[in-house]
Amino acid sequence: MSLFKDTVKADVKNVFLNADEFSDRHKIDDVEIVCQIDADVIDPKDGSISQPLYGVFANTITLYVSSADIEKPVEGQVIRLDDRRLSVRQVKDEMGIYVITLEENDS
Repeated sequence: MSLFKDTVKADVKNVFLNADEFSDRHKIDDVEIVCQIDADVIDPKDGSISQPLYGVFANTITLYVSSADIEKPVEGQVIRLDDRRLSVRQVKDEMGIYVITLEENDS
C-alpha cells in the first residue's frame, strides 16, 4: 500500500470520523458507532432541497461510516439509524468510508 493510502486509512478514524472533532455517536442497528450524518429534504420532482406543498417527498440522509465498523449494506436493505427505519438507496466505498444514501418516505 502507498504512503498516501496508509495515511488516509489512519485518518479515517483519527480525523474524519473522530467523535471529538467532526463526528458523533449514533446507533446503527442497535450498535453505537461513530459516524457523520448529512440530512436534507429532497423534492423528488426536481431534486431541490425544500419542503413540498403537496404530495410525497423523500427524506434523504447521507451516512458516513468507517468500513471497518459495519458490514457493507446492500441497496434496498433496511437500516435502523437511532430510532428511524431507513432504506439503503446507494452505497459507495470511498477509501475506507462507506458513503450510504438512506431514504425515508413521508407524506
